[in-house]
Amino acid sequence: MRKFLFVLLVFLSTISIIGCNPFGNDDDDGNYVGPTAVNAPVNAAAFNGVKMSFNPTITFASDGTTNTFTYVNNAEDTGISKFPDAGGATLSGTYTYTQDATDKTIGTLNFIFADAAKNFSLIMKNFTGYANGITGLEITKVGDSSSTAFQVRIVEGALVPEPAATSTGTGTSTDTGAGTDVTIPDSLKGQIMDLTYGRFGNSVPGGFPYNDGDKVKFTFSSSSILAIGESYRSVGTPKKYSGSEEIVWYDSEYNIYYALSFKQDGSFNEINVYSNPATTPVSFYGQFGMAQ
Repeated sequence: MRKFLFVLLVFLSTISIIGCNPFGNDDDDGNYVGPTAVNAPVNAAAFNGVKMSFNPTITFASDGTTNTFTYVNNAEDTGISKFPDAGGATLSGTYTYTQDATDKTIGTLNFIFADAAKNFSLIMKNFTGYANGITGLEITKVGDSSSTAFQVRIVEGALVPEPAATSTGTGTSTDTGAGTDVTIPDSLKGQIMDLTYGRFGNSVPGGFPYNDGDKVKFTFSSSSILAIGESYRSVGTPKKYSGSEEIVWYDSEYNIYYALSFKQDGSFNEINVYSNPATTPVSFYGQFGMAQ
């Protein structure tokens, strides 16, 4: 009995120690490896299943063949908008896209409506992001003498850039295999972290288990198994996928992926939540981070 109590005391003491944030409240974004400049998408197929907003909101079909889109302009300044307005009604049409023949960082996107008077084209440039998705870009409307620049927000799906010259692949997938088994850094083994989920307005699939602001416990075992929640539900061991340095666990119960990223100094940064990172398009469902 004494031996059991001693072992229990040691275990509880260990949990108490590792339950503390081992990295402190380090919000120094200067150490974070964030989005970098990337190429424009390589072809029209890159827009399959993407929904983007910059004044109007445009949703591209995901069938990969028809190049159709739906369009709605609910911007507050629709009376003076540089883009077609139909009183908030949804319009539709087809689109074409070409990457600049000499500068891979620029593309042109053309929208064709049933009412040709509404047709317009965009110059897309200043793309930033990662190998598996564009996180930001800037557009100007062709023919706009003021050259007003609009910032684009990717609402759904993943707009994938053409890989850099040093990369391999077609620009339409983040990985062609099932990933490579990896282990987590020794600094994370045995750690328990209480992280806060942020959805940031992203759409999520039916049955998604988290709401914005949820606090969830993540436990990293010495064997790299990740356990989630107070019940220590296991999602197994992680993998890495080509084109990304994130360490990824698959949650088969909800068909989602947890992608662990690090700051430049190797310390914990955040856990992103995605659809399957080995297929395109990849949908971003939000992220878990340290409480601010």
